[in-house]
Amino acid sequence: MSENAEKQSLKRVISMPQLIFYGLGTMIGGGIYALTGKVAGAAGMGAPLSFVISAGLAMLSAFSYAELSARYPFSAGAAQYVRAAFDKKTITLVIGWLLIFTGIVSAAALSNATAGFIHDLAGFSQPLMVFLLIVVMGGIAAWGISESVWVVVAITLIEIGGLMLIIFSSDDALGQAGARWREFFPADIADMALWSGILGGSFLAFYAFIGFEDLVNVAEEVKDVERVLPWTIIICVISTMVIYILVVMAAIMTVPMEALVASKTPMATIIEHGSSGVAPEVLMVISMLATI
Repeated sequence: MSENAEKQSLKRVISMPQLIFYGLGTMIGGGIYALTGKVAGAAGMGAPLSFVISAGLAMLSAFSYAELSARYPFSAGAAQYVRAAFDKKTITLVIGWLLIFTGIVSAAALSNATAGFIHDLAGFSQPLMVFLLIVVMGGIAAWGISESVWVVVAITLIEIGGLMLIIFSSDDALGQAGARWREFFPADIADMALWSGILGGSFLAFYAFIGFEDLVNVAEEVKDVERVLPWTIIICVISTMVIYILVVMAAIMTVPMEALVASKTPMATIIEHGSSGVAPEVLMVISMLATI
């Protein structure tokens, strides 16, 4: 068994820095670029608190994945963990097929969304773009894990660069955060209506944190996996939380709430109201890459 497993082992080529960027790339994507206005609409000035609550909930799962990935460093991920916990083939198969189904639905939805961006920007046929995206992304995945990760690293740097651009373009407003921090919390701690909005916003914001669970699916291609993978999961969640909080603070302190809630491209709207001088179309392109 051990000899057979050795022959079929995957190439361990992913270092910790690569894995961190890979994890950030799976987390920082369409969620923050699309949901900022929705969360602000539900939570108002309490939107940063919504993201903090969502990060706390995500961290509970992240700690579980970190612990389990160290105990069972196999690429089967959640299916492997369920198998180890219950030793039931039926449950393991159900979880495995649900993961496959989720991947198919996600790929379909994100391909359509990206093709929609391209159609709006350049007028190309959306069905043709969907087909080409699936072929190109499938080809990159088949090319190799090292090459795939480097592609993700490049896109992630662009994604984070876009968010940093938003943060720095709102530096004047963010500079007032220390004096205005009370505005981010309910004035009346017992006001259930305000808390309902904040919790509703956290429910939406949670989508922006998912993705760290995908890290365990490359466990057998990570160097020193028992040490690197758990720490990477925690680092990715904390880093994402910090970036998201700064972005949403920049949003609600720079853009009038009505305009932010009504915007379909909130990041471009923030740039329009900021001081960077960058064309909003740049953020549209970055949003497209984030979806990819």
